[in-house]
Amino acid sequence: FGSAISLNANGTLLAISAPNTSGGGLVKVYRYDGTNWFQLGNDITLSISTGEEEFGSSLALSPDDNYADSFLVVGAPKYNSDDTSIYEGAVAVYRWSNATDDWEQVQSFVGDKTYNGSNIGNSIAIGASHNLFISGNQYKVYSWDGTAFIQKGPNLDYMPQSVSAGEGNSPDEVKEPEYSKLIDISDDGNIIAIANPDTVVDNDATTPGTIRILEWRN
Repeated sequence: FGSAISLNANGTLLAISAPNTSGGGLVKVYRYDGTNWFQLGNDITLSISTGEEEFGSSLALSPDDNYADSFLVVGAPKYNSDDTSIYEGAVAVYRWSNATDDWEQVQSFVGDKTYNGSNIGNSIAIGASHNLFISGNQYKVYSWDGTAFIQKGPNLDYMPQSVSAGEGNSPDEVKEPEYSKLIDISDDGNIIAIANPDTVVDNDATTPGTIRILEWRN
């Protein structure tokens, strides 16, 4: 318990995960009332759980001050629909419902096995404008239209395993892992950052990793 945590902007809402519990993982959300912390809603588990998806490996609360406006996004990178060795991964999005007095799932995303296992849900980020950034073997950005999350732009592939980082006839060999667990998105959703501390250049393991910053342009 405590593998991943996330606070909202004013520090009154806290999400905590336990991805390695029996049943595939769970998330608890707590609210601060000015004096005490208390659990807000029931334990959250993945509705399509297979029991081994590590639900809660990543999570993010939207920055909203009011818990009733908040989104909770939870990743399950080892979700696997057919017991093969290739993981699609899954991401579930929840919002507080005053009607049921609980967190209700509003949308979910499942990866693509044909892409060598998408493993989506390795990392997630959500901005103040409710733009969502998901990482797996591909990166995807979504914007909230008031009803649903709609993908913004194409899928973004990870950096090629061999690219030119130098000049002249002897370019450096850059090898970046297939996905990053270190990503972020700006509040307006127009800038994303991807860090890969494990990237090596010319097989030199001491070389610092890579950081990519991408800007949305219409």
